[in-house]
Amino acid sequence: MKVTKGFILAIDNLKIDIITNSDNLNSYELGNIKRHARDLYECLVWLQYAAEENEN
Repeated sequence: MKVTKGFILAIDNLKIDIITNSDNLNSYELGNIKRHARDLYECLVWLQYAAEENEN
């Protein structure tokens, strides 16, 4: 659970950093960040799916 809290905290801090610096980012840079975030999300979906399969 401690590792999970660390990941969640890191994601929350990244979100805060992006929002705080959003005035200094152009649409291309924000789009690039969004693509990486989407890739992370898709990776997490597949990892969760695999974990659920292993539990059954």
